[in-house]
Amino acid sequence: MRTTRVKKQILIYGLIYGLCGGLLIAVLKLIEYRFIVVEHSIEIYGGLTALMFAGVGIWLGLKLTRNLCGYGLS
Repeated sequence: MRTTRVKKQILIYGLIYGLCGGLLIAVLKLIEYRFIVVEHSIEIYGGLTALMFAGVGIWLGLKLTRNLCGYGLS
């Protein structure tokens, strides 16, 4: 009878410590993410702008060269 109570107590404490540890890790990761975004915001915006222009350039290049292939000017 005593061993089942001890096992139940260990399980409860394990779950409590596990949940607290998981919450602390999640909060620390959120703080780290926010710090990285604030610290490197110029690089992130620059990368997003470059990615946008690269995508528009690829799309425009494909759009303009598609018509040339139909006239045998490849």
